[in-house]
Amino acid sequence: MAVCTFVGVLGTWAGTFFLGERIREDQRLLSISNLRELMTGFKGSDPNLDPSQTALASIEVRSDLADLDAVILPEEVASTLKVRIGDLVYLADERRWLGGLRSAHGKVGEISADVRRVGIPEAMFASGRFGLERKVRVEKIL
Repeated sequence: MAVCTFVGVLGTWAGTFFLGERIREDQRLLSISNLRELMTGFKGSDPNLDPSQTALASIEVRSDLADLDAVILPEEVASTLKVRIGDLVYLADERRWLGGLRSAHGKVGEISADVRRVGIPEAMFASGRFGLERKVRVEKIL
């Protein structure tokens, strides 16, 4: 086992030393990078790292949402989460013991003072297996 560990460490070091400059730009995030670069690459824009709290809200299914990942948040929920348009959010059933079985990910498409419920597209409602009688926990991801 010691020999295999030595060969693995030596091979990794030699590969990085001799081939480090040849790593293609699109592969750069797969090996040697910092966390902020990885979050920016995943989200597609600068991450929102402001600390936030989880919000509990009712949902409504919106058929007018063209983007299948878009979520419309009430202003009250958005201020609790400290989110901006384009931030990633996680919606989960209020019952924590389900362990994410009824959940979905989305992107904040709109923040509105006119709505009282979190608006989600029909496809997200179906894939998340939400129920309209239950509230959802909304958490900011990035």
